[in-house]
Amino acid sequence: MKLPDGENAEVPRGKILNYLLSRSHPVGSAKARYFASRGYRVGAPDVLERDLRVVAAEGTVESTEETVWGTKYVVVGSLVAPDGDPLELATVWMRRAEDRPMLVTAYPWRGKER
Repeated sequence: MKLPDGENAEVPRGKILNYLLSRSHPVGSAKARYFASRGYRVGAPDVLERDLRVVAAEGTVESTEETVWGTKYVVVGSLVAPDGDPLELATVWMRRAEDRPMLVTAYPWRGKER
């Protein structure tokens, strides 16, 4: 299954700069170190944004969950990271009714979720 309206998914720039690539964020700093090790840079947030959009549009929904905020989708996709090596990413998206999916987080995919 594909993410509904995945080709129009919303990836807020602040989510990239202030969370996924932020080495000072209390939760995101580990992700920032990982993404930096794969070639993603704060100075070029559009590269990570583009790759997250690719996963949203082309990845496979691994799981869904109904929440009070809408439907939560975990979408997994493969791409080539800026370091030139393959990267399998899990992305989490929230979607309410007919709204566009909104990025919640992303992390390296290590296989089936618990």
